[in-house]
Amino acid sequence: RFACVCPPVVETPMVEGIRARDDIALGGQEGIHPSVVLDAIERSLDAGELFVLPGKGTKTVWRTRRFAPALVWRQIERAMRT
Repeated sequence: RFACVCPPVVETPMVEGIRARDDIALGGQEGIHPSVVLDAIERSLDAGELFVLPGKGTKTVWRTRRFAPALVWRQIERAMRT
Protein backbone atom coordinates (compact mmCIF):
# COMPACT_ATOMS: atom_id res chain seq x y z
CA ARG A 1 0.00 0.00 0.00
CA PHE A 2 1.14 3.50 -0.65
CA ALA A 3 -0.23 7.04 -0.68
CA CYS A 4 0.71 10.46 -1.98
CA VAL A 5 0.81 12.70 1.09
CA CYS A 6 0.24 16.40 0.39
CA PRO A 7 0.30 18.26 3.71
CA PRO A 8 0.48 21.98 4.28
CA VAL A 9 3.32 23.27 6.48
CA VAL A 10 3.99 20.74 9.26
CA GLU A 11 5.58 21.83 12.53
CA THR A 12 8.91 19.98 12.37
CA PRO A 13 12.50 20.86 13.31
CA MET A 14 13.13 21.65 9.64
CA VAL A 15 10.34 24.26 9.62
CA GLU A 16 11.68 25.73 12.86
CA GLY A 17 15.09 26.04 11.18
CA ILE A 18 13.60 27.78 8.17
CA ARG A 19 11.78 30.26 10.40
CA ALA A 20 14.96 30.88 12.40
CA ARG A 21 16.77 31.93 9.22
CA ASP A 22 13.93 33.82 7.53
CA ASP A 23 10.72 34.47 9.41
CA ILE A 24 8.76 35.35 6.25
CA ALA A 25 9.96 32.39 4.16
CA LEU A 26 6.77 30.43 4.88
CA GLY A 27 4.48 33.42 4.53
CA GLY A 28 3.74 33.50 8.24
CA GLN A 29 1.83 30.22 7.98
CA GLU A 30 1.14 28.27 11.14
CA GLY A 31 1.92 24.63 10.64
CA ILE A 32 -0.10 21.60 11.64
CA HIS A 33 1.05 19.08 14.21
CA PRO A 34 2.74 15.95 12.77
CA SER A 35 0.15 13.73 14.49
CA VAL A 36 -2.56 15.27 12.28
CA VAL A 37 -0.62 14.11 9.22
CA LEU A 38 -0.02 10.64 10.62
CA ASP A 39 -3.69 10.18 11.53
CA ALA A 40 -4.74 11.29 8.04
CA ILE A 41 -2.30 8.83 6.46
CA GLU A 42 -3.69 5.96 8.51
CA ARG A 43 -7.30 6.86 7.64
CA SER A 44 -6.50 7.18 3.93
CA LEU A 45 -4.62 3.88 3.81
CA ASP A 46 -7.48 2.11 5.61
CA ALA A 47 -9.93 3.61 3.10
CA GLY A 48 -7.74 2.70 0.12
CA GLU A 49 -7.33 6.33 -0.94
CA LEU A 50 -4.36 7.40 -3.04
CA PHE A 51 -4.11 11.03 -1.91
CA VAL A 52 -3.75 12.16 1.71
CA LEU A 53 -4.69 15.82 2.18
CA PRO A 54 -4.43 16.57 5.92
CA GLY A 55 -5.27 19.89 7.52
CA LYS A 56 -8.02 22.44 7.07
CA GLY A 57 -8.43 23.68 3.53
CA THR A 58 -5.82 21.36 2.04
CA LYS A 59 -8.35 19.53 -0.14
CA THR A 60 -9.75 22.84 -1.41
CA VAL A 61 -6.28 24.12 -2.30
CA TRP A 62 -5.46 20.83 -4.04
CA ARG A 63 -8.66 20.96 -6.09
CA THR A 64 -8.04 24.59 -7.03
CA ARG A 65 -4.47 23.84 -8.14
CA ARG A 66 -5.71 20.82 -10.09
CA PHE A 67 -8.66 22.41 -11.87
CA ALA A 68 -7.82 26.14 -11.93
CA PRO A 69 -4.02 26.53 -11.85
CA ALA A 70 -4.14 30.04 -13.33
CA LEU A 71 -6.15 31.20 -10.31
CA VAL A 72 -3.49 29.89 -7.95
CA TRP A 73 -0.69 31.60 -9.88
CA ARG A 74 -2.58 34.92 -9.80
CA GLN A 75 -2.91 34.61 -6.02
CA ILE A 76 0.80 33.83 -5.69
CA GLU A 77 1.75 36.81 -7.86
CA ARG A 78 -0.54 39.08 -5.86
CA ALA A 79 1.01 37.88 -2.59
CA MET A 80 4.53 38.42 -3.95
CA ARG A 81 3.76 42.05 -4.77
CA THR A 82 2.64 42.92 -1.25
